[in-house]
Amino acid sequence: MKDEHSVDRMTLRLFNTLSGQLDELAPADGAELRMYACGPTVYDYGHIGNFRTFLQVDVLRRFLKLTGTRVRHVMNITDVDDKIIRNAAAAGIPIGEYTPQYVDAFFEDLESLRVERPEAIARATEHIGKMVELIQKLAAAGAAYQADDGRWYFRDGTLSARRWRWSTWARASICTRAGKTSCFRTMRMKLRRARV
Repeated sequence: MKDEHSVDRMTLRLFNTLSGQLDELAPADGAELRMYACGPTVYDYGHIGNFRTFLQVDVLRRFLKLTGTRVRHVMNITDVDDKIIRNAAAAGIPIGEYTPQYVDAFFEDLESLRVERPEAIARATEHIGKMVELIQKLAAAGAAYQADDGRWYFRDGTLSARRWRWSTWARASICTRAGKTSCFRTMRMKLRRARV
């Protein structure tokens, strides 16, 4: 018997930035749709413009669940970056003491907006080792290079769906430092001064 709040399955197509075309959104394994969406960079309190993205993801997530699709949503928390390092240094405290108030405030704001929490949350500081390993692999394959200032960048045109199988956690690791630029084109890592 059909739940009165469920809707019939329908084909949902989204623009795939990797393929450059509209692709059907369907679970890769046929059972559970895994989706990743960048979370906040917690250098300060969020504002309504920040929450637009989280509201849009929540609408998609709820729609998928309403159609009976099992969803595993992963979101990262960028708890180390240039602004966080700068602000923590100005406050005279380690970033591990600086960021929790903003992480807590972010989740309080999500609750106020009635946005559902993701099934998994990945904090950048908990995955730095994996990020370094991934950057080393990309550099060894010629897909990334280090600039004179110590920042890492992707080489345009070197990452393709055929060459790289991106896991959700790899995407989370890459996006943790991408900022406002494309998550898959540019990444800067500046952790030398970080007190994690």
